[in-house]
Amino acid sequence: MNLTTIALSAVFAIVPCNLALAQGSDTCATAQPVAGPGPHGVGLAGATPGPPSAAGCPTHDTDVWFSWTAPSTGQFAFRLCGTSVVGWTASVLDGCGGNALECRNYNCQYDDDRLLFQAVAGADYIFRVSSVVSWASGTFYVEPFTPAANDECASPEALDTFGSFPFDLNLATGGSDLGTQCFHAVNDLWFEWTAPLSTLATFSCVEPGIYLGLYSACGGVELECNTYNVLQGDSHLRFQTVAGASYLIRVGSTGTSNRASAMLDITPGTPRVYGGNGHAYTLVPDQLTWEGANAAAMQQTHLGVQGHLATVSNAAENDFLTTFQAAGSWFGLYQDTTDPGFFEPSGGWKWVTGEPLNYTQWAQPHEPNN
Repeated sequence: MNLTTIALSAVFAIVPCNLALAQGSDTCATAQPVAGPGPHGVGLAGATPGPPSAAGCPTHDTDVWFSWTAPSTGQFAFRLCGTSVVGWTASVLDGCGGNALECRNYNCQYDDDRLLFQAVAGADYIFRVSSVVSWASGTFYVEPFTPAANDECASPEALDTFGSFPFDLNLATGGSDLGTQCFHAVNDLWFEWTAPLSTLATFSCVEPGIYLGLYSACGGVELECNTYNVLQGDSHLRFQTVAGASYLIRVGSTGTSNRASAMLDITPGTPRVYGGNGHAYTLVPDQLTWEGANAAAMQQTHLGVQGHLATVSNAAENDFLTTFQAAGSWFGLYQDTTDPGFFEPSGGWKWVTGEPLNYTQWAQPHEPNN
């Protein structure tokens, strides 16, 4: 008897004191009352399937029921994720057998775990929770929710300088997909940035799981989006901006685990430098192949003139580029394998501009050779 008492005491000792003990009722008529924001416990072990889902809602499997009285009038967020599973079906109802205010299936890793609904002070509401995993358990919260002022594309936060700008995706709601190339954001926020100068601007965020998109306008052209190692914290994109032009920047996450408070960094590219020969130069970073560098150079413009990889036509230009270039920079020289004069290793070499290849003193011995 004493050993049993000691064992029970140990079991109760590991229950967190701030976790409500409610696990839900098996029927709506006996729904477990909850109050306050939570956390409130959910446990499906021993529960049975309930009645058909409310109109427009996904099918509930094994389920439990909770009742809640709104403490105030306004928008609330019902937020549930599990300690044992990630997939849930949840419904917020205006009563047993009533209408659904919000309902859906979701996966906590890839979807928003919040059901947003409008409540009236003193009114009673029903939360129905289920999972295909009959023994699922977790916790939920019910909290007032006010979205960020720049939650919609139509009301972006205005920016007009370079720098670092905070944002909080915990205050964002679900976004719509505005393009076919970019990410499918679960939660997103918007900025409208007016470029202070023409430059190859970098838009970045070091927080893992943040996606970035650049648009000409709401519902307009998708200018650029990041396709890098986003989950590893390498979220960035680059775009040639025009001074005075405005761009819509979209920041978003793909799941609950990536909903974060972070910083959007906007930095100018390497400034254009004049070589004293009528040409302007800039460095375009992160081009690991000649083909990539050539394409990036052709996207540049200066005073209405399309850019190209640098060519070297005389000793003065060579000396200038020797001090300006970064290690590993690409030049506009390529080997045309279709040229009648092509042969390995030194035949068929041309400048991308088509200008004569007369000056070669920049080359190391035996270069070019591949």
